Amino acid sequence: MVISDQGTRDRILDEDLKNIVVSASAGCGKTTILVDKLIRICNVIRNHQTIAAITFTIKATEELKDRTYKANLNKDLTICTNDSFVENEILRPFILDVLGEEFSQDFVVDFNKKFNFSKEGIKLLKADKILGSYYDNKKNFKFKLGLSILKNSVAAQQFLISKYRMLFLDEYQDSDQDMHSLFMYIKDELKIPLFIVGDSKQAIYLWRGAKENIFEEFDDSFTKYELYHNFRSHFNITNFANLLHKENYLESKASEIINEIALFSTNKGFSSAVIEILQKKEVNLDKKITIIINVNSAAEECRDFLNSNGYQFEFIPRTPIDDGIINTFVLRCLMKLIVNKYYSIYDFLLDLNLEVNTSEIKTLEKQVGLLTQKLEFQNVEVTLNKIAEIINVNFSDNEIRKFLQTLENDSYNISFLDVESKHKIMTVFATKGLEFDQVIIRASDYPLDSIGSLNNHYVALTRAKEKVVIVDNTNIYKKNILGRLKNKNIHTIDQVLKTL
Repeated sequence: MVISDQGTRDRILDEDLKNIVVSASAGCGKTTILVDKLIRICNVIRNHQTIAAITFTIKATEELKDRTYKANLNKDLTICTNDSFVENEILRPFILDVLGEEFSQDFVVDFNKKFNFSKEGIKLLKADKILGSYYDNKKNFKFKLGLSILKNSVAAQQFLISKYRMLFLDEYQDSDQDMHSLFMYIKDELKIPLFIVGDSKQAIYLWRGAKENIFEEFDDSFTKYELYHNFRSHFNITNFANLLHKENYLESKASEIINEIALFSTNKGFSSAVIEILQKKEVNLDKKITIIINVNSAAEECRDFLNSNGYQFEFIPRTPIDDGIINTFVLRCLMKLIVNKYYSIYDFLLDLNLEVNTSEIKTLEKQVGLLTQKLEFQNVEVTLNKIAEIINVNFSDNEIRKFLQTLENDSYNISFLDVESKHKIMTVFATKGLEFDQVIIRASDYPLDSIGSLNNHYVALTRAKEKVVIVDNTNIYKKNILGRLKNKNIHTIDQVLKTL
């Protein structure tokens, strides 16, 4: 298999102990490059020092532990979440060194204990031995305190310098400003190099204060790389997507005879064109097929037309809570908890990376149960706000309204179930993070005249592993594509896709 960015991957691995940031889109193997680099660095450390691999969730931490265990490394690594790192490597060992003997190393973390100002948090920590959190989700008391202790404790500084040769930070797009400040201090003042990977397009913890566009914060002290080869999709699909969407990538043509990406120009309506594609066996009905249409009403119309002609396609709609709000991820998890019997409260806590006690779990279960009892704005607002207190989030009136719209319309429930249908119709917004054997997309959904349109087009193309068919009944799409390809000295569209 030809890997488009193999040279970049080799350079990343060959770099010595220096600050590196890697931006990698979904499917690009960013965790693999992190683990490969970690193994490479471990093999060149000849003294007592080790490495910390730090990520956001317990689930991701377990994956890193599993991968590094299989490598049989000769070092005992620190593999943990961000919260665990700052708590166990800075706060507990050195809190007395900075704040004094009247404080305790055996404090309890309880994010439901809220305050507005740092001095209130310090008072709570001293009097009740509780580490709480700000009401403002964009501020992170634990990391602010961690940075303060690190700046004022020579022992803490010497400990980290002595112990760690390098820090590896995964899923960095979900970092908030206070996390970022602490890690930049470690880099700048303690001179411990950082290896950072992530993708700004995949930030899911904005609700917890993750800083938008944090990858723009890195200065020239970092060597910056971008990975773009998608291991999910066939090379010809990835190649076409990159040619259109990545101006800095070298011009390239299909690697072989092209069957994996096709353009079907037609004067027929979209649904009729799809039936023709199915009848001509341009896609394999025995494999998974997803048709991507970006308007719910058009998608439903297509489903009804196809199913009336003897096919069986399931429509997975875009819901109101998928529509450009900060807390989409949280509200989707709540909806799954309500409608999906295979999704438990423990799955919910794991997905949101929450640590709560038994009493809080019972309260959560009770409040989730109340959400479906009285579908009126005031009732849902009160219940959501009680849930928000436990999980440390703030819901806006607009988000509550969109959640209620989603909750009261049963047709949206399927969006939160584990649908086993082989043949689906979805919006591009609902497909993010998913993959399918074959994809059929509607060209008219992508005028390619804005960043948003280009990004959605890229997502639609790269959902497919084996085959993409683009249906163009506008005669505009092909012209737009050719105009973009000519800038890469590709003058015939057949050089990069098959025309049907």
